[in-house]
Amino acid sequence: IAALEDDDEIESRHLFTDSFTCLVRSQHPILNGMGTAPDLGSLRYVYANTTAAGHQLVERWLTETGVKRQTALRLGHFMVAPSVVRDTDLAVIFPTSMAHQINADGAFALLPLPPGHPVVDIRVHTHTRFRSDPGIRWLRDSLIALFADARHLASV
Repeated sequence: IAALEDDDEIESRHLFTDSFTCLVRSQHPILNGMGTAPDLGSLRYVYANTTAAGHQLVERWLTETGVKRQTALRLGHFMVAPSVVRDTDLAVIFPTSMAHQINADGAFALLPLPPGHPVVDIRVHTHTRFRSDPGIRWLRDSLIALFADARHLASV
């Protein structure tokens, strides 16, 4: 993605910085008597194949830090993972912003990853050739305004 930011024909605007968290169901046994950070290596995971840059960063970081995960289920896409985790003792690693959205009903516990885990900058990119296109300009400006409002609300 850094290549996009270095391209003179691409305009890039920062929306927000996201981290990652581990989701388990709210009644997961690992939460019983949890006085310290949970051992993420003791969980069984749902894994979805993805080429998303953020997930690749987390996978590489977990490998480099020696966190060994037991994959219990492989999926073709992450969107079904919360449904699986909600009804099992499996875990999944998600971007924190998505985890909070998924957990609107309180069905999950969000477990922090160990210190030093990667964060990812979420940006909107526009090619200069389409800068004046009204639809693209509206979408870009709407996204920038939406996330500016979200940052403001989060800081209140």
